[in-house]
Amino acid sequence: MDSFDIFKKLSVGAKFKKPEKIAINHEDDKSSAKQVKVKTVGDRVPEALSTFDMMKKAYSLSPILMENLIKSGYTVPTPIQTQAIPVMLQKRQIFACAPTGSGKTAAFLVPIIHHLNKPLNKGFRALIVSPTRELAKQTLRYLLHRNTTTTTVEQDLVFVGNEEGKLIAMRDLVKKGLSPPVLIFLQSKERAKELFSELIYDGINVDVIHADRTQQQRDNTVKAFREGKIWVLICTELMGRGIDFKGVNLVINYDFPSSAISYIHRIGRTGRAGRSGKAVTFFTNDDKPMLRSIATVMRDSGCPVPDYMLEMKRLHKNTRRKLEKQSIDRNEIRSKPHRYNK
Repeated sequence: MDSFDIFKKLSVGAKFKKPEKIAINHEDDKSSAKQVKVKTVGDRVPEALSTFDMMKKAYSLSPILMENLIKSGYTVPTPIQTQAIPVMLQKRQIFACAPTGSGKTAAFLVPIIHHLNKPLNKGFRALIVSPTRELAKQTLRYLLHRNTTTTTVEQDLVFVGNEEGKLIAMRDLVKKGLSPPVLIFLQSKERAKELFSELIYDGINVDVIHADRTQQQRDNTVKAFREGKIWVLICTELMGRGIDFKGVNLVINYDFPSSAISYIHRIGRTGRAGRSGKAVTFFTNDDKPMLRSIATVMRDSGCPVPDYMLEMKRLHKNTRRKLEKQSIDRNEIRSKPHRYNK
């Protein structure tokens, strides 16, 4: 099947008409209609967007999605967005073509995010096919950034100096009072076990899920966490990704995330469905090379971030990829003479 065959399948039932230009009135220039070179064919072509605000009025777009668009710097729709977004918001098929940098990614992601509505534990609900790995990663970053409910998540970066400082900071959070349920992320199963040993020694209502536990053990632990029998759950990012946690009040990044995408995945466990939440991220001197990327995500979501973090040197692409793939070699989490392994 070639591209023409695919196009024919996508356009079944459409009666093609003569291409037309769409006149769009921009709010900043109401005196004259600006001609945007968009050619459309098909039946019942919806009205083109003149402003993003039209989506809220005509299609009841999510307030959070609208807010994220505005905070990301979107003011006036690009030509491809003026027509593609309304078509997809009506759940209609579309075959579109536009040059690089014309806003195609937002043109199809905004409707997809709108229709998905909210996270559900139902497997994959949307499929985006990209011609290259780089474009696929770029689309994923865009999607995660635009759809994070960061307006409801209070985000803090806490400098702890070194690995010993993390345990002190963790116990300080406990002394101040945790509001369960709480999720704690670590970079490996070994470190998850070590932190579990420390916290259970302190008498905290805590459990852990990692790859060495059986599926039944993991299922029972997650069930107990959801039912409120477990207040604090320790896990690795890999274990936590496939589980739909609801109502999490606090996410603690005990180990610094390896990338901005990883950070967004983790803090996305709290602040869901309009509820407020909090995310605390510990960082040491060893984590400073990746600090700028996380600080940028926080800044873009409206959280206060020290200027020095944003002014740090940008990592070369190859260096960043290497750091994302290779975990930092960290000291063992240990301060007590007695251990309890699970």
